[in-house]
Amino acid sequence: MPSATDMPWASEPVEVGKASPEDARLLRIAPRSPVFLFTRTSFLENGKPAEYVKSTYRGDRYRIVYRLNRLNAVLPGSSANLAPTGRR
Repeated sequence: MPSATDMPWASEPVEVGKASPEDARLLRIAPRSPVFLFTRTSFLENGKPAEYVKSTYRGDRYRIVYRLNRLNAVLPGSSANLAPTGRR
């Protein structure tokens, strides 16, 4: 399996759903409780998908926070710009 450094980018949609009976048992919540559903596809440098992950998180224990910035923007605490690949 490729390492994280071999996969420079990923797509990870997040949805809100209801826990299946199996997920509810594993997460120790009631069936049909609110959950976050993550589906991540990570890609190699050549654009081919290399990893596919589905994750379910309890809706009452997690908060989703996104940090948005423009490409090549100077980030707080940094004097360097980020290149589109995330390399400095």
